[in-house]
Amino acid sequence: MHYSFGTQPPPWTKPLNVGGGADAAGLAIGPVEGTARRFESHLDIFANGRPVQVTAGLGVDGKFVSEVRTRDKGVVVVASSDPSKRFTLGQLFMEWGVRLEPAHLGGFTADAKHPLTAYVNGVERTGDPAMIELLPHSEITLVYGAPPRKIPASYAFPRGK
Repeated sequence: MHYSFGTQPPPWTKPLNVGGGADAAGLAIGPVEGTARRFESHLDIFANGRPVQVTAGLGVDGKFVSEVRTRDKGVVVVASSDPSKRFTLGQLFMEWGVRLEPAHLGGFTADAKHPLTAYVNGVERTGDPAMIELLPHSEITLVYGAPPRKIPASYAFPRGK
């Protein structure tokens, strides 16, 4: 899943058109969130050892909500009417309007001195980070360049979430 927009450096803001990003990502939108499949994942992003804010409110406007949306602190909410549908990190980034490819994160281009590395639950993942599946209570971390002192391996989700 590759696209050519969202090539600026952070901060990455919420797009104005929820429907356009959701449509491009193959995500359904509606007046209420789906209830057949609902869970939360968490996303951390680091650039050269520093945290990059994940924009809250992605996939939500005054009228519609997408199957994939964000809350504050990097919490990604999946709420679908289709219990068998799978969702990827690439869909979230496409909805966000930020480029995510094996060698690109927004305006960052990976190279030997500044790699782009993805982790799931603290374990390094190779391949295209856009293909990482969003799963219940997964901790996804993207690191461009120098890593933080510690790669997050989990997130303390609120009880019952």
